[in-house]
Amino acid sequence: MSLRLTSPLGRVARGLSPLVALYVVLVTGPLAAAPPPAEVGMLRVDGRTLTLTQAYLFRVPDAFEATQKNAFVLLTPQPLDAKALAAATSLAAVRALFSEGVQIEIGADGHGKIWLCHDALGKGNCYQTAFSAFDAKIESNTAARVAGSIRSFGGAEETVLETHKLLFELKFDLAAGRDLAARR
Repeated sequence: MSLRLTSPLGRVARGLSPLVALYVVLVTGPLAAAPPPAEVGMLRVDGRTLTLTQAYLFRVPDAFEATQKNAFVLLTPQPLDAKALAAATSLAAVRALFSEGVQIEIGADGHGKIWLCHDALGKGNCYQTAFSAFDAKIESNTAARVAGSIRSFGGAEETVLETHKLLFELKFDLAAGRDLAARR
């Protein structure tokens, strides 16, 4: 029987028999907490920061060219309801599950739009703009992988909608993704 312990307590228990080491783990509880979800981005509006930890990828029909499929990335602070997400067959149904975070649509040409959604803008409100308004780098936009980064110009806070201070930094690297049959 082999037991591997990686905490400082584990180093002390290393010289002990496997049964004694197991007893130490059971009595003291987990030696290392589960790592927090990987951060995929940060969105700050008016000094209120939203840490984004979840990323989802969908393929959706383009708004004007129905035969073209665009990548649609959702970045959220909390996991979305898995059952409801699996049951969603349209982009509208997926968006209905979303309240805060970032929505990114990337066309076949690598250009796209971004929706920055934060309660500081008003619950359920999003600031929408084209990539050209920010530093956007799309590294991959293929059927197998969508990856890139988008941030406020120069990584500096800027004023949007004439009143809100906005700062964000996003990074995503997602494989495959689920096709949605319709936008609505």
